[in-house]
Amino acid sequence: MNAAQFVREKIKRELNELDIIKQHNVNVVCQDEGDILQLINKELSELDGLTCCIVIDRIEDQHPAELVHFSLLITELVPINRQRADFMSALDISLEIGKVLNNHEQRRTSVENEILEAGVFQSTSKYKTLIHIKE
Repeated sequence: MNAAQFVREKIKRELNELDIIKQHNVNVVCQDEGDILQLINKELSELDGLTCCIVIDRIEDQHPAELVHFSLLITELVPINRQRADFMSALDISLEIGKVLNNHEQRRTSVENEILEAGVFQSTSKYKTLIHIKE
C-alpha cells in the first residue's frame, strides 16, 4: 500500500467512526476509489445531501516519514439537506470534523466555503499530517 492509499484509508476509517458523520448521514468517499463512481450513479433522491471526498493533494518525503497534504471536500445538496429539521451545512460539518482531525498528529491549515452551482455548496478543509509508513 502506498502512502496516498494508506492515508486515505486511515482518514476514511476515522471519519466513518465520528458521531457527526453518522448522525447526518454523510457519504464518505475517497478520490480514487470505486465508491465515487457508485455515488455519482445514485439517484439524487437517494443521497441525503452531504458527501465528504478525501483528496490527497501532495506527499513530501520527510524521511523516515512522509508529510501528507490532504483536503476534505464536503459537498452539500442544499434542497435535500436543508429539508431536515436538524440539518448542518457543509461548512458546519467541515468545522465539526476539524475539531477532531486538528490534533497533535495533524493540523488544519485552511477552510474555504464556496457555491459550486445553484443549490450545491462545498466546504474545503486542508490539512497536513506526518505519516510513518512501513511498506
